[in-house]
Amino acid sequence: MRDLLRGKEKLCAELGLDKPDVTDSQILDAIAAHPVLLNRPVVATPRGVKACRPADTVVSLLP
Repeated sequence: MRDLLRGKEKLCAELGLDKPDVTDSQILDAIAAHPVLLNRPVVATPRGVKACRPADTVVSLLP
C-alpha cells in the first residue's frame, strides 16, 4: 500500500503517515481524504496493478 502513497509530500509527514506502524487502512483513509497523497498514475492490466512512477515502470505490466 505504501507504493500508492506520495511519501515525499509534506502532508504525509504532517499526518504521521511516514511512520512504520501506519496501517494500510490508515493510508487508504488518508488518500481518500487528501487525494494529493495518491502516487499517480496507477496502472491496471491483466498482469497486475502498480503505481507507475517513474513512468517507465509501466513496462513491467505490459504484455
